[in-house]
Amino acid sequence: MKLAYLIMAHHRPDLLTELLNALDDERNDIFVHIDLKSRNLEWKLYVQKADLHIIPSMSVNWGGYSQIECEYRLLKAALQEGRHGYYHLLTGATYPIKSQDYINNYLEKHYGTEYVGYDEKRDYSFRVKYKHLFCEVGKISGLEGKIKYKLRNYYIRFQKIIGVNYFKKYGMTCKKGCAYWSITQEFAQYVVSCESLIKKILAYSISGDEIFMQMLLYNSCFKDNARNLTDEYDGCMREVAWEHITKCQDSGHNFNFTDLDYLLNSDKWFALKFEGADGMELIAELKRKLEL
Repeated sequence: MKLAYLIMAHHRPDLLTELLNALDDERNDIFVHIDLKSRNLEWKLYVQKADLHIIPSMSVNWGGYSQIECEYRLLKAALQEGRHGYYHLLTGATYPIKSQDYINNYLEKHYGTEYVGYDEKRDYSFRVKYKHLFCEVGKISGLEGKIKYKLRNYYIRFQKIIGVNYFKKYGMTCKKGCAYWSITQEFAQYVVSCESLIKKILAYSISGDEIFMQMLLYNSCFKDNARNLTDEYDGCMREVAWEHITKCQDSGHNFNFTDLDYLLNSDKWFALKFEGADGMELIAELKRKLEL
């Protein structure tokens, strides 16, 4: 069973190199997208055993539909290359905390399960009910950012006052969760078949990449195949360095060397992020301990 790894990277070529080395297995096809804004960095994209495919670059902006568009480009490229047992979406600052043998054996044993995480803490439908101005400007900062943020909020308030709900007509339930997932060939084909619908729903959303896959799975016949509909990170089999989950104290939500034992004892497959001062040191120790 071949696996497809879909990687979205925008900085830290050194972390991407470590990730590619860890995924360099003859059972893997690796598809990499480098953000157009980061092409001037020194990217060394090389593997020996896996098949590596570089996707034409586009500009990807935090919070915008461009994130979903990039995911679709990666997914369609992988599907065109041939059948894969699973399609894993990763960021370039991710690192596996299980071996390729472990991940492959696990997926063969549990084939058919969809690994998509669901955050049930609150209602996130505001992200799709209203049109969000400047949704492609990324993280808003500076004076110009403050102005755009206020204009966005004013426009949302106006839409609430007049009773706008652009999502209602689709008759779907809005769900949100971790933006990274692992899905089967069958569900991946279904996701691609829904591309035009997704663009209608999420083109003016904010952070729609955290709604995209969750919403499609929950409102489809594949829903019963979800690993976990209530535990976000168990559902997608990923460790994320949020303080309330891992007790990680890094302000940038990065795993640090002090988190080594936590990651070694995790039952998840991947962890993100490793952008802290000792992130590379932590990866080196994980590699040694796990024999990756």
